[in-house]
Amino acid sequence: MEPATDATPLLGRIHLPGPIPGPAEEVLPHRERVHYLDNLRAVLTVLLIFHHAAMEAVSSRVHSKWESLPLALFITIDSSLLWGLFFFVSGYSAYLSLSSKSDSKFLISRTMKLGLPAVLYILVGRRLLLRSLDACGWEHVFGDYHSVESKARMTGPVAYVFFLLAFDYAYLAAHWIGRRYADLTARIQPMPKTYPVLAGISFEFVLFLTFARALGLGVISTFFYNFFPYDFPGLGAPATFIVAYVAGVYYPLYEKHLLLSFPAAMITLVGSELLAYFSLGIAQHLWPALWDFIKPIPHAVVDTPRFAFVDGGFNLHTLFFTFWSTLVFYALSISLVSVFAKSRVLSRDWGLLTKHTYFQTYIHMIPILVMLHLLPSGQNPIVKTVLAGVFGVIDSWGVAFLLMGVYWGIKRFARRGT
Repeated sequence: MEPATDATPLLGRIHLPGPIPGPAEEVLPHRERVHYLDNLRAVLTVLLIFHHAAMEAVSSRVHSKWESLPLALFITIDSSLLWGLFFFVSGYSAYLSLSSKSDSKFLISRTMKLGLPAVLYILVGRRLLLRSLDACGWEHVFGDYHSVESKARMTGPVAYVFFLLAFDYAYLAAHWIGRRYADLTARIQPMPKTYPVLAGISFEFVLFLTFARALGLGVISTFFYNFFPYDFPGLGAPATFIVAYVAGVYYPLYEKHLLLSFPAAMITLVGSELLAYFSLGIAQHLWPALWDFIKPIPHAVVDTPRFAFVDGGFNLHTLFFTFWSTLVFYALSISLVSVFAKSRVLSRDWGLLTKHTYFQTYIHMIPILVMLHLLPSGQNPIVKTVLAGVFGVIDSWGVAFLLMGVYWGIKRFARRGT
């Protein structure tokens, strides 16, 4: 069996290193590969590309509300769960890595493989990329490399990686404490209903912090969102990040106790998706402040008003969106993971398509912006989103496969030389 990797959900393969003891010393079934998590990771990457295509298409110029509304709903719903699901798979990946490495090797590996490339990209790589595009005379497509707008678009997954490393370090510390005080932790025996109760507590945690964020309380409003110059990570962040990562770390138990059957998962997924769109569509009509919050703003950059909840307080639209956002995060996340886990098609090995998806997160904005530049300015934003999203997916995967082919070719040539 291949060793576990220490990749992000956008990078590398997902394995189980063997039987996994849970907190109650239960042993879960052994599997060599978890194909549906590979596939989920790839689908999340595709969803991310369409998410950015929608953001650019709808903010390229001023559209009427009825042209913008469908994409505004899509972007808002997507923001409520996309980042959390990435952290969910990341937590599971970190669990596998720490299961197969010493603490020091885990620390060095995660820092060098995840942190160092992100730092180099944000300090050097992004500047070189924008300068190169500008030198080619494409500043009318990508913007001037000095502008905050251009830099924000090309941020890539850097913010995600930095928060992931913070969670990894905290997980490593908790792992050490658990080992250091093994006699004490061994006495903690979960009851049969422990996991649903913990899920309920996590729901209240996300709900509370989402409401606090809507009210503008604490340092979250002024500090946390500065890490996200382009993507709005949802009103529930960072609570959704933390809950999702912890669920990923304990995924074998999550899978055993909280996943739905395939019929129940499909009904929940479709029903929740439809209800999310319908309810938010009605709510933004009833409370104009909600539309002011979710409406697309041309070229969202740092300090955009979209990052601050509009007219937050003890009123109906604040309470509605707090519950709506939290329910969307839990219902869609759990049902989507369950569908992938229980479906025969989605749990199969899809091959290379799902094994290497990290590089796409850095380059996909280039084909998106090129396609949007080529399309007529008066084109319907939904059509522009679909075309730019499809082109972004095909081009990003194509370039990634090309680079992988070159890399494998060099490795093969080097082996022959030795």
